[in-house]
Amino acid sequence: MRRHVHALRPPAADQRRRGRGSGGGFGASLVLPLAALLLAGCADSGAGSVDHLDNRPATPAAGAAPDTSAAPAPSTVPDTGREGAVARQVLARYTGWWQAQTTAYADSSRSGAGLSLFATGSALSSALANLHRLREAGMVMQGQPRSDARVMALHLTSSPQTAAIEDCLDVSGWHQADAHTKQLRDPRQRLSRYVVTATATSTSAGWLISDLKAHTGQSC
Repeated sequence: MRRHVHALRPPAADQRRRGRGSGGGFGASLVLPLAALLLAGCADSGAGSVDHLDNRPATPAAGAAPDTSAAPAPSTVPDTGREGAVARQVLARYTGWWQAQTTAYADSSRSGAGLSLFATGSALSSALANLHRLREAGMVMQGQPRSDARVMALHLTSSPQTAAIEDCLDVSGWHQADAHTKQLRDPRQRLSRYVVTATATSTSAGWLISDLKAHTGQSC
C-alpha cells in the first residue's frame, strides 16, 4: 500500500484506515521534532550541530550494505471492534508523544516535564537526555518532521499489554538551529527519510511509548 505522508494534526477517530490514521489523523499526519530519532548526521557536521543524540540513527558505516531486504509486513490489526479501538488509542498517544517532543525541543528553556505524560522507559529517558544535550549545545529544533504511522500488531493477552508501531519518518523539514540566533546548524550530511519502529505499553496511566528504534538503512 502506498504511504501518504502529511503534517501532524490531532488524531480523529473517524479518519482511520486499517491500523493507520489518514487525512488529519495521526498515522498519516504527524508533526514531530524528535531529537530522539531525527536528524542523523555523519561525523562531518556543521559547526555547532549536535551529531549524536540517544536513539537517533547514525548514517550507515562506509561499505556497509543498506538494510533494505526486510519489506514491511502487513498490519494484523483490524479497523473495527475492540482491537480497532485500541489501535486508535495507541496512535493517539503516539501522536501526543511527538507533539510533546515538538514543544520541548523547540524551546531550550523547557524542562520536558510533559514528556512523561506520553512515554516511559527508554523512550522517555532518551528524550530527556536529548533535551539536555540540545540545551547544553545551545540548540533547538525547528520545523515539522512528517510521519506515517500505523499499528502493526497488538498483544492484548500479554502482561503488560503492548502494541507494535511502524512509522515512515520524513525529517527533511526539521532542522537544528541556534537557540539565540535561530541560524540553522544541521549536520552537513543527514538522513531524511527512513523507517522507525516503536513499542507502546499499557500502564495504569494508559498507553505509553516505551521504546523507539530507527532503521536508517530501510527506506519508506
